[in-house]
Amino acid sequence: MARRRREENAGAPAVRRRDGSFDAYDLVRRGGSLSGRFDATTLPRTVDRVAADGGPAQVSWRISGITDPSGRPALEVRIDGTVPPGYETVRCLVRLKGDATPAQLKEIHESVRRTSPNYFTLASPVRIETELLVE
Repeated sequence: MARRRREENAGAPAVRRRDGSFDAYDLVRRGGSLSGRFDATTLPRTVDRVAADGGPAQVSWRISGITDPSGRPALEVRIDGTVPPGYETVRCLVRLKGDATPAQLKEIHESVRRTSPNYFTLASPVRIETELLVE
């Protein structure tokens, strides 16, 4: 399945550059969002990590321009999907570009990792308890 992308927002359309990048400040200013869907088994970086009989791994993503509780511009990134059996590693490539120094961008990335509930859940063993209620 080919990658499919769509752009939406409440105001004017979000602007995505030819190389797939976008202006994060413009997205925040417009209150816009970018979203799309793809099959992770079709990506060169993941195809060797998926069990052959695991089936497709549909992933939906959405990047929204928001302001944080302090009023600073921010991006909210949501990723939803089902990972088929066979994944041993979840790899994320984060590309940051901006007026900040490389050290500042690294600190922003580390701060997000430290405070991300999704990162914590995936990086830490999570016990699953089930209970059956027959009615």
